[in-house]
Amino acid sequence: MDIIIEGYLKRFVDDFELDKSEKEINFEKFCHYSILKNELSFLDDNDLDDVGVGKNKGIDGICFSIDGNIITSLNEIEDLSVTKRNFDITIYFFQAKTSPKFEDSEIANFCDTVIDFLSEKPKYSFTSETKEYHNLYLEIL
Repeated sequence: MDIIIEGYLKRFVDDFELDKSEKEINFEKFCHYSILKNELSFLDDNDLDDVGVGKNKGIDGICFSIDGNIITSLNEIEDLSVTKRNFDITIYFFQAKTSPKFEDSEIANFCDTVIDFLSEKPKYSFTSETKEYHNLYLEIL
């Protein structure tokens, strides 16, 4: 990781009062935040905890956005559907690396896992967090 990104990451960790010993997790959160803060109308500090999916194959984070707001549960979708029938839905998939480049195999692994996630019956085993997002995805369909 270059010195400029290191500086941004350090400030991010300090601003969000994150555990300094969890450098890889903090970098993932930093990447999630850097993308989502520019894409969504509202981003709460607590939303960063909802985006990560643990040690899942090929994916570090998933985020569902409906009309610019992060959605993490079926209840939130049901609440929205009471007042509206059509939604603008965006799914974000994240893979963050601290190394200076991605290997072709890592990109292929990420793409393969995203495609599997988007299938009705995935062949890969997912973390509990990813399973919750997959169930949410199936419900949105």
